[in-house]
Amino acid sequence: MIKKIALLSLLSIFVSSCAVDPYSLSRSYHKLLPATVVIDGNGRLCGVGTVIDKDAGLIYTAAHVAVGRGYRYSIRFQNGSPIPAEIIARDPNCDSAVLRVEPNALAEYKIPKIKFQKYPRVGECVFTIGHPHLYEFAMQQGILTRGTSYDKGFWRFLTLGFYLVDCKVVPGNSGGLVYNTKNEVIGSLVGWTPADGKRADVLTVVIPTYSIMSFLEANNIQVN
Repeated sequence: MIKKIALLSLLSIFVSSCAVDPYSLSRSYHKLLPATVVIDGNGRLCGVGTVIDKDAGLIYTAAHVAVGRGYRYSIRFQNGSPIPAEIIARDPNCDSAVLRVEPNALAEYKIPKIKFQKYPRVGECVFTIGHPHLYEFAMQQGILTRGTSYDKGFWRFLTLGFYLVDCKVVPGNSGGLVYNTKNEVIGSLVGWTPADGKRADVLTVVIPTYSIMSFLEANNIQVN
């Protein structure tokens, strides 16, 4: 009971104006948390990822989290030990990457099957589980809206289409999947700082699921 109260208090820190029953959020958090991992590169926190295929040992994350070039990667679950991982697919144009671990290393973990909703819906309440600052495996919630940008540095997202969510992304959240209230993936999270330097706030960008699925299919990775 004490743990549940503590979790609901933590959710209140990160909750936005989206009106969702906190107990429903708590259930979603506990359901999806076992699929969420922290990703370390050379012993330092890079971001988070999500197990999308336990049998194959596949973890989805952002390309800017798994950059390669001399990094030794590992993943770890909450209260788990580091598990060595390698990059098997990566595309900076949609900021997506897939890591692989030995499937046997996941055998002891009860990992839920992740479901993908191909097309996000503007106005729906969404949430993510990440590692913002000192809040390990914390949930953040927001409202999804369609993104537009005239920032020339934003070209890669403009060619794909992108969304925004009204919760603040901070270091440690990158690579996390974004879910709707049905616990379906509707995209992945990335922070973007405008190139003109006129806006101090980082935009919380959601790469839509249809871009992620195209990336996975191009690399012969099956989901759903």
